[in-house]
Amino acid sequence: DADDVRALLCAPVQQRLLRPDHLREVVVRLGPVRHRALMLSTLADLAGGAHSVRELAFTRLLRRGKVPQPDRQGVRQRPSGRYFLDAEWEKYPLRAEVDGLGHLGVVQWGQDCDRDNELELDKVQQRRLRIPGFWLDERPDHVLDQVRRGLRRGGWQDGR
Repeated sequence: DADDVRALLCAPVQQRLLRPDHLREVVVRLGPVRHRALMLSTLADLAGGAHSVRELAFTRLLRRGKVPQPDRQGVRQRPSGRYFLDAEWEKYPLRAEVDGLGHLGVVQWGQDCDRDNELELDKVQQRRLRIPGFWLDERPDHVLDQVRRGLRRGGWQDGR
């Protein structure tokens, strides 16, 4: 299935073992292979900053909804280390975190709560959305509606 192909490409990028451009060079050198177009489009989105199958689905949903693409994997430094933001529209003060199954574990959930608290303490008129990954499959219109409303509240106007 397509998400299996995407997951195979996401894993080494997410773990910082390979860069999307290196993987793209390999796919191009392979020539005609099954799922080649899917691999190349996935690698383009990975190069744009998406790091997981769910973040790729979020990217596709935003593209279909004709809303601005966010900056990806923004780094925040804290005394306890650094953490990454899945998606951020600085121009329209909005952040979105796409939570996959890995966020359901107690340790990860605690780290997510700590990150969210730090973001709340730092924020200046910024909104934050938490998007459970399964909503991208089961409630895509709802997700897109929330993103649009967040962007509009930040000054974005549809169609511009």
